[in-house]
Order: sequence, then C-alpha cells, then structure tokens
Amino acid sequence: MPIDLLPPVTPQTETWFILTAICGGLLLMLGGVIFRLGLALTGLVAGALAGWSLWHLVDLPVPAWLVLGGGGLVGLCLALLLARVATGLLLGVVLALYLVNAVIAVGAFDRGLAPVPPAPSTLLAEQLRASVRTGETTEDRGTTPVATLAGHWAPIEDDYRLAIIVTASTGGLLGIMIALLAPRTGVTLMTAGWGGFLGLTAATGLAANRMDDGVWSSGVAVLLIWTAVSALGVAIQRPASHRARRGEHA
Repeated sequence: MPIDLLPPVTPQTETWFILTAICGGLLLMLGGVIFRLGLALTGLVAGALAGWSLWHLVDLPVPAWLVLGGGGLVGLCLALLLARVATGLLLGVVLALYLVNAVIAVGAFDRGLAPVPPAPSTLLAEQLRASVRTGETTEDRGTTPVATLAGHWAPIEDDYRLAIIVTASTGGLLGIMIALLAPRTGVTLMTAGWGGFLGLTAATGLAANRMDDGVWSSGVAVLLIWTAVSALGVAIQRPASHRARRGEHA
C-alpha cells in the first residue's frame, strides 16, 4: 500500500507508535530477559492475587500472608511450566507473519496476486491508524479496520489465499516445535522476530505523510529489513543466552 494512503497520524496514534518502537527495541536487545522476567512476575502476582481472593472467600483459618505466599509460589511454578507453551505460541505467530510476508513478496512478481496486499507490519500500522482516531465518526473515516482488512483479502486469487493459509499454518507449527525442542533458541528467535516486527510497524506508522512512497509499499523490502533487524537482535542476545547455558552446566 502506498504510504500516503494511510490515515493521517494524530498525536494519540503517534504516541502509540513511539511506545511500540520502544517495546520493539527492548525486545531486540533484552528480549529473553524481559520475557522470562515478565512471565515470572505475571505468574507470581496472579498467584498471589488468587490466594488472597481465596483467603477472603473461603475464610481459611490460616494467616493471610501464608495463603498469599503460597498462591504466589504456585503461580510462579505454573508460569515457568507454561513458558515453553507461551514461547511456542508467540514464536508460531511471528513465524506465520514472516512467511506470509514472504508469500506477499513473491506474489509481487506475479500478476495473479494483483492488487498486492501490504506486508503484515504495514497492514498493522494501517489498522492502528484507522482505529485510534479522535473526533471522528465512522462516516467521517469512510471505512473501518475490519472492512479495510477484508478489502485487502477479497481481491487475492484463490491459489494465493491457499498459499497464505498453508504458510501461516506451517509457521505456527514450526514455532511450537522449535520452542519445545530448543526453548532458549525459541525465546531468542521469538523476541528478536517480534522486536523487528514491532519496529517496522512503528516506523511505517510514523513515516506516513512525512516521506514519499518507498520501501514501505514493497513486500520484498520490508521482508529484507525485517530479516536484517531480527538477525541483529539474535546476534545481540546470543552471548547472554550462551552465558546462561554455561551457568546451568557449571
């Protein structure tokens, strides 16, 4: 999609895209640490709140701090046990998006896909800018995010629809397999992939109306940039992953 066709940016949407860029940068540089720490803290807090609620509802004849601590410990253990599942699901989604981007990039050279749909990061930027708008009605916008998404899907030929569905499913299954068989590698790939995707989304959203149509409308260019940025994230995170692995074996 030409970048100048995206809805104009507003201060509210600009703030969201800046936050998205910050999140993407943190995932690229410290993704593994942030993911594990966030998952552990979520389990700890959720378990503690569940224990506190249970103590109030059932009126258990034990000190509140004991139920609170026990619930937090159980929540932490469950979070650690489910870490591979969460990693697999998130890695599967980002690999599915990446492979769909590859299909779109290849389809750009085939008339059967015309009109070529935007890359996933460009599409997400479009959806965010269409949905986070202030002071306008649906009639003023002329379209809704759901209608816009359907508008990109409808013109695609059946063969390419099938290719997109198959590649997305393959990416999802591959992500789950990697996370189960090589959890540390899975976390690194997942956080680097999401970091690159969020960075591209933020850059696309912020660039609209500030630069001429360019790489953002090319599925090939977006795929190459996404690959390069994610590879940089993997290279940054690998030393920390190796140190953690050596610490486990020591």
